[in-house]
Amino acid sequence: WVDEIASLELSNGHALNWRDYPADQLLQPGPNITSIHEAPPINAIWDVLKKDTHPPLYLLILRYWRTIFGDSDSAARLLSAICALIAIWLLYDSVRLLEGLVPALWAAAIMALATPQIQYSQEIRSYMMMVMWTLAATNAALRIERLKITVPRSMALALSLLGGLLTHYYAVAGAAAIAMYATIHLRGHQKRAMLAAIGGAMVLFIVACGPLLWSQRPNFHDNMNWIADVRQGLPGRTLWRILSLPLTQLMSPMRRAMPLAPVSAAFLVLPLLTFRRKPSLMIWWLLAVATIALSAAADLINGSRSLEYVRYTLAAAPAIFAIGAITLSDRHGWLRHVIPATMVIGCLIGLNDAYIQPLKVDYRAFAHELDRQAGPRDILAVYYTGDEDWYERAMYAGLMHYLPQSNRPLLIVTKPVDQALQLRLHDVPNVWLLGQTSPPVERFFPGAFSDQSIDMPFVGTAVTVRWPVAPTTARAHAPETAP
Repeated sequence: WVDEIASLELSNGHALNWRDYPADQLLQPGPNITSIHEAPPINAIWDVLKKDTHPPLYLLILRYWRTIFGDSDSAARLLSAICALIAIWLLYDSVRLLEGLVPALWAAAIMALATPQIQYSQEIRSYMMMVMWTLAATNAALRIERLKITVPRSMALALSLLGGLLTHYYAVAGAAAIAMYATIHLRGHQKRAMLAAIGGAMVLFIVACGPLLWSQRPNFHDNMNWIADVRQGLPGRTLWRILSLPLTQLMSPMRRAMPLAPVSAAFLVLPLLTFRRKPSLMIWWLLAVATIALSAAADLINGSRSLEYVRYTLAAAPAIFAIGAITLSDRHGWLRHVIPATMVIGCLIGLNDAYIQPLKVDYRAFAHELDRQAGPRDILAVYYTGDEDWYERAMYAGLMHYLPQSNRPLLIVTKPVDQALQLRLHDVPNVWLLGQTSPPVERFFPGAFSDQSIDMPFVGTAVTVRWPVAPTTARAHAPETAP
């Protein structure tokens, strides 16, 4: 869908706009922006990220991954799936270090069945890699605490935190949680070793990514306008979203969890009451709260609703799973299985949502329909008047990704086409103008009309562009100097 297409484009070193392509003239063939075979050198990724809001590590790994394993959707998505499997093992091992085998198996089972975990394990996005790095850092911290301080473990902690920060900026919440845990819970050499590793990771991140982050700073407001929320009543809505979030991480979407917000809030409140009996809950509670607090603060400051989208708090999910598996693990008999078993049942109830995403665009189906109706000489056209027209570019990239004939000519229009270009277009069977809804034919093709269209909900519309004047008449009235 749209976000995955963006990942493919960025990993190819293409900016998410049309600025690098000539406008108001035919491109033959049009660029296949998602193809690894047409990608510029890998260092172009760093340049295009200056207009984006993401760090580079996931995109760099994705680029090499696709070069090695191929350009298919399955190959690209496999990277996220492998990160998810590693994350499940890391959660299992971390809980096992704290509480033993049975709670570890419950935590792993919950994570393997949770709807958002499955959903984002199928996507060409950086979220599961961020979760993996966060759990790797947590596991390293617990090994330093429970086993022994060693150089490899300290390096594993520092490199995992650095990997998370270079994958997604929201991974800073995990670093903050581990730092708070070390400060509150540890003493002596353990505390110093852990804080030194965290400090080293932060220094390396600033050196490696600080200039990029500085150049990206205006983009965070401009690129995130799509989740803007009204200011009136925002604190109350933000609080309700926070309370609903633990259940949302089990079975999204949030509308299912919001009526159960008081029950959901127990995952955030109960650990506070059981730290004395269950000190192993502290690191997980800190990780969940720090991750959620970061998104909540961003919402209140920017007037947004990022908490409605589980991707931004996905790193809190394993902590919630661990809390559910650990809270009653010291009880005898069936009682210790009540909470994790209930969570597994809830995940199973919502499992279908992990595989059916009706609001995500289906470029494949649209491309097949366009290929059925469009002839081999037909031209694809998109309009571009500024970066606000990002959807049309994403639509073009998605269609080219799936069109069997991916070398169709492209026309990028930024103004009404002139007479010379009109004459050239008269010789083409059809020009298909792409748009999110009702592409503005008359605005860019004066005197033209549309008599054929393809429309698909959540994907967009493609309409034909035709002139009432026959090609021979157009030539007769054309200036002699016309090419």
